Amino acid sequence: ISSSQVFQKEISSSQNNHREKMAHTLKTVVIGGSSGMGLAIAKMLHSLGHEIIIASRSKDKLEKAKKIIGKADSYVLDLTSEK
Repeated sequence: ISSSQVFQKEISSSQNNHREKMAHTLKTVVIGGSSGMGLAIAKMLHSLGHEIIIASRSKDKLEKAKKIIGKADSYVLDLTSEK
């Protein structure tokens, strides 16, 4: 086994340990998480073990995004108005 392979195993092990710790500690809110970059970020963070909360103006888009992400809480939220 080469030193490169040992190094790769150590990195992989470290990443797995990090994911396990993260899954128990982090909840992440993604504003605009129902489409585009927000959805991509939510998917990536979910794959790293974060509990995801997405917010968007569109309830329909939120429901579709939750199916894409896998598991997420969602809230209809419009930050464009002062109400």
